[in-house]
Formats: sequence, C-alpha cells, structure tokens
Amino acid sequence: MAARKDHRCDWRDRAEALQAELKVARSELDQLREKTGLLDEKIDALNQKMFGRRSERQRVPDINAEIRKQRPGDPAQAKAKRRATEELKRQVEAEPHRPEVPRPQCQCEYCGDGPDQFQLIGSKTSTVYSMRPAKLVKRICTRDTRACHCGKTIVSAPAPERFGRSQYDATVVAHLVTGKCSDSLPVARQAEQLRRQGVPASRATLNRLFLQAGRVLSPVALRILSLIAESDVVLGDETPIRQQDQNGKGYFWTFGNGDLVAYVYSSSRSGDTPKKVLGGTRGVLVADAYTGYNVVTKPDGRDRAGCNSHARRKFCEALGNAPEAQRAIDLYTEVFVVERDARELGIVGSRQHLALRKKMSAPAMQRMYAWLKQEQSLHLPKSKMGVAIGYALNNWKELTRFLSNAKIPVSNNLSEGQLRIVALGRKNYMSVGAESAGQSIATLYTLTACCKRAGIDPVAYLADVLRRLGRDPTCSIDELMPHRWKPPDSS
Repeated sequence: MAARKDHRCDWRDRAEALQAELKVARSELDQLREKTGLLDEKIDALNQKMFGRRSERQRVPDINAEIRKQRPGDPAQAKAKRRATEELKRQVEAEPHRPEVPRPQCQCEYCGDGPDQFQLIGSKTSTVYSMRPAKLVKRICTRDTRACHCGKTIVSAPAPERFGRSQYDATVVAHLVTGKCSDSLPVARQAEQLRRQGVPASRATLNRLFLQAGRVLSPVALRILSLIAESDVVLGDETPIRQQDQNGKGYFWTFGNGDLVAYVYSSSRSGDTPKKVLGGTRGVLVADAYTGYNVVTKPDGRDRAGCNSHARRKFCEALGNAPEAQRAIDLYTEVFVVERDARELGIVGSRQHLALRKKMSAPAMQRMYAWLKQEQSLHLPKSKMGVAIGYALNNWKELTRFLSNAKIPVSNNLSEGQLRIVALGRKNYMSVGAESAGQSIATLYTLTACCKRAGIDPVAYLADVLRRLGRDPTCSIDELMPHRWKPPDSS
C-alpha cells in the first residue's frame, strides 16, 4: 500500500512540475511575442525612414485637412484672400509694352491690300512677369574739402557710411542677414552671387560682417526676449544643431508670446537656458514633456501646459500598427475645430472662447480620457500605441490646462513652426562654429522672425537699424523694435 501511495505522489509531483514548466514557457512565449511586436514596429519605422516619404507632414495626417472636412472653407474668406492677392500683385512695378503687328503679316490674301490698309479693330491685354536680378551699385565717393579765405577753417564732406570698416554699407549686410536667416541661403552661396555681379566678395569677410551684425543688434533682441519673459503665456521649444568646436550638439531655443518670438542659442540642452530666460517669472509655459523645462515649472514658477499636437502625433505614428488610434485622432479633430471656429469668430483668448472650449472641447477630452484608460491594458507599454497612451495619460493635467484659460493655446505649433527655418538652415549651412557665433545667429533669427510677424520688410528694417545704432549706440531700443519701427521717411 505504501508503494502504491508513493507512486501516486510521484505522479502528482511530476504533474505539478510540468504545470510550472508550462507556466514558465508561456511567460517566455509572451515575452518573445512582445519583443517580436516591438521589433516589427521598429522595422516598419526604419523602412519608412529609408524608403518611405520623409516629410512628417505626409506621414502624419494633416490636422488642417481634417478640420476642412468638418468645416468647409468660407466663401467670404476665400474672396478676401483673392483680394489680398490682387493687392499684392498691384504692388509690383508695371511696365507697359505694346508690340506692333509684324508688317509682313499685314497682307490680305483675298484682296491683296498691304499694311497701310489694315485698321485697328481691337486689342487684348495679358500679364507676364519678368525677373530682373538685384543690382549691386558701386558708389564712388569724392569728398571735397573747403577752406575759409582766411585759411584758418577747413571743412570736408562727410565720409560715406560703412559697416564694420568694410567696403560694404548696411544695405548689403541687411541682404546678407535676410538671405541666411529668412531664406536659408548660406553665406558661401551669397558670396558666389556677389561674384557673379562683379564683386570679389570674400566668404570670410561676409561671415565676419554677418556675425558683427548679430553683436550690434543684440540689444534689440535682448529687449524682445525680456518682453516675452514678462508675458503671462510663453511658448517654448528647442532643436539641435552641430557645433564645430565641441563633440556634443548645440541647441537653438525659441520663446514666444504669440506676437513676438525670440531665439536663444546654447551649447547644451540643459535647463540653464529656460532658467536664464524665464527664471523668477510667473504665468504659463507651453512646452512638450522635456525635463529641461522643469527648472522653471516648479511649484513657485510657471504652470506647465502641454502640446496636444505632440500627443496627437504619437497616435498618428501608431496608426499603421493600431487602427484603433484613429479614435484619438478623431477626438483631437473635434478639439482643433473649436480653435478654428474661435479664430473665424475673432474671439480667441476671450470669455466666449473659454465658454466654447468648455461646451465642446471639454466633453471631447473627457471621452478621450475614458477611452485611454480602457485601451491602456490592451497594448504593450513599449509599443507605439502604448507609448502614445502613456504619454497622454502621464501628461493629462498639462494637456487639459487649456480648458481653464482661453489664453493658453491648445498646442505648441507656433513654436515648432518657428524652428522650421532653423531646421531648413541646418540642412544648408550644417553647423555653427562656436557658441558665440550661435548667439549672433540667434539674434538675427529673432529680428527677421519678428519682422515677418510685424509684416515689414526685413531688409529695410535691418539696414535702417544698423545705420541708427552705428550713428548712436545709445539710441532708444524700444523705438527700434520691429513691431514699433517706422521707416525713416514716414511721418
């Protein structure tokens, strides 16, 4: 009996051991499945990067296209846009041209009459745009010197204005700065353009003048940065660039308040830059979840608002492997439609805007939160869908802060848009030489971007401000701000 009992215990022990082994095997299989799923997503991402469309705008569904599906364009707005286009066309210098009908063609094959018998019966007008290259003028300045008949007083004509003791004046430097900071043309290419016009421009000389312009204009840029830091709502973002004199990357930071924008360069991505710009200020900072901004969003600092476009982009990236991500994209479309309606009604930042958000956006965000909590357990944490859900839930307080303050934008798109010109320039001029050079470039980026916001010509503005600061470095900086600047010939 004892042997039979031991035999039964042995089978029971073996069954328990097999069950334990099966449990371990199932756990290992689940881990392999998770790892395989993550590898498949990485392979898809690499294939997209190597062989797919490189533009993020083509990979990520455009929010404006989604909005237009729900809110077709307003005919009145389209008509106003056409009127603005016609007004822009009228600003181009018109040159009348009336070619004559070739005399050989004025020969009637029926009656045989010649050109003298052909009468004018009508005319047709068409418009053709013709390009005339920019013309560089070489001014030969002859300075007269006069003396009183008594021989005791001698006076001379004033010397021509130069920039930086060079043979160029402020207009050439203004074109140089605008070309690099607004049109992303490297200095070397602009030097080639000048050579084609007969000016043996040195690349080194133009680089020196460019950086010197940044140093001369730095007080204006610093004043713009101080005005932004005083704002209740500030938007911030950053992007990397190679710095030649160090192994690591440097960073261009952008800070804006909706009306003004300023760029700051730093040789690192640490929180020292946000602290230097916004340290000790109160209000709201709109930024992504990067921890470098934590230094100014502590309990005694600014409140942090998240970027819903950043969160939406993660669901767009997960859409290929998780079709259910379309639910989050659709809910975000409802939120952005509200912002589009507020702009159309002209109520952005007002109480009516806040009421519209609470009526339309808040329910959409509540439905999204419930859906995120429901979907969270259905996706691997490290999968694209899991990462998107985790990012949204972990930053939910920041992402929904716009529901309590109409002045807080839904997204940080404005700052991200300001960094596009830096990203485009990075592809052309590749790097900055040193931190001091990056700071000069940031100054010039600031002024050209503010000129664009103010709707003024950056070449005219920069040339005038460079002249004024050259004549009187102690002149009023506030009068030189792009949004307050008036051309010299204006009353």
